[in-house]
Parts: sequence; structure tokens; C-alpha cells
Amino acid sequence: MSHATAAAPHVQPHAHCQLGPAVLMHTADARQWLNKNQKKRRIGGLDLAQRQEHFNRELDVRGKRPEEVLAILNAFLDDAIVLGNSNLKIIHGKGHGVLREVIRTHLKTYSNIETIQDEHVDRGGSGITFINLK
Repeated sequence: MSHATAAAPHVQPHAHCQLGPAVLMHTADARQWLNKNQKKRRIGGLDLAQRQEHFNRELDVRGKRPEEVLAILNAFLDDAIVLGNSNLKIIHGKGHGVLREVIRTHLKTYSNIETIQDEHVDRGGSGITFINLK
């Protein structure tokens, strides 16, 4: 009789993974750590791939009040940063320029915004703000 498998049969103490010519070996503890940390890739009930698929790089805030725009803008920028989107468009309309001013002033508080500029005059001009994240 062989007693070499005294440990629980469902627990594999080591696993091998071959990536081309390299062979990696890791323990059950490492696999548990990886599985636990993969769950952190979820944001708001969706995983990052789903969030990226549903993310719209354009935010339309026309008709909103300035005090409600800031919360919407913060959520939009947070998602863009987490998902790695760098070219964004905010449609605020021309009007009296109140939303444009509130938005642009708030955007200047973000250190990871590289540029803030108007859309081309033929495509909306000062009614649309383009943002490029670093």
C-alpha cells in the first residue's frame, strides 16, 4: 500500500504554469491570494471589462444646475481614470457660459488632467470641452 497522499486530495500544494519556455511554480496560498485580489477588479457591481464596455467618453450636462454638475463630473472623471480613458468630451452648451465656467474651474483642481480645450468651432466650439488625461 502506498501512503504518499496523506494530505487532503483536493488541495494541491504546488501548481505549475508554463509560459513559453518558462515554467512558474506557485503554492496554494499564492493561488488563494490571486483569487482574493481578482475580486478587487470589480467596481460598483461590474468588473472593469464591463465598465469599460459601458463607459461613454462623452458627458452631456446641458440643462443641469451647476451644483449637480460637479457630482456628475467627479463620477465621470473617476470612472475615466480607473478605466484608463484619456480623451474625454464634456457637452455643456454655450448659453451664458455658467456651466462652462463651473466645469473648467473644477477641472483645474485635478492634477492628472493634461489639457482642457474647446471643441473646433464648426463642431460646437465653446459649448464642448475636451479633456486629455495624463
